[in-house]
Amino acid sequence: MKSLSELQAIKDRVRATVLPSENDGKTRVVVGMATCGIAAGATPVLDALKKAVDNGEVDDVLVEQTGCVGICQYEPVVEVFEPGKDKVTYVKMDAEKTGRVIEEHLKGGKVVEDFLLSDANGEKTALKDTAFYKPQQRVVLRNCGLIDPESIDEYIAMDGYAALGKVLTSMSPEDVIEEVKKS
Repeated sequence: MKSLSELQAIKDRVRATVLPSENDGKTRVVVGMATCGIAAGATPVLDALKKAVDNGEVDDVLVEQTGCVGICQYEPVVEVFEPGKDKVTYVKMDAEKTGRVIEEHLKGGKVVEDFLLSDANGEKTALKDTAFYKPQQRVVLRNCGLIDPESIDEYIAMDGYAALGKVLTSMSPEDVIEEVKKS
């Protein structure tokens, strides 16, 4: 990559696969594959989902890995992003549970309530509404759990290197120093 236009081209090409609202109606299924997820058994979960897609068992589904979403005690975590719907977070998954999610949710369109995250009272809840996450406003980690940490293209799609591009093309050295001081 040698120019900002090349950076923008990567961003435009990859962004549609990362953001569910922009991915041409496909459901995006993301498996947490950080060390916590792998140690808890996420690899067979990811493999089962990929096999279902590869074998044509499910249509219009993208299966990808991501890093830790911050709820290590609930790993393996599988998140389903369907266009126009709230994200669904399945916790403590294994290959057998994944089979049910494939059949009931990805094929049948029905969320598998048995594997959803619950609050302290046992009520099913969205990850963003848990006691841990509700008061947070993620800034640095806003893409955590959304992008594959091993994919530089996904990082670029979510504005990775945008600040560096700005520094290199439109700021003077003095402006850069002032910005660092302000931070």
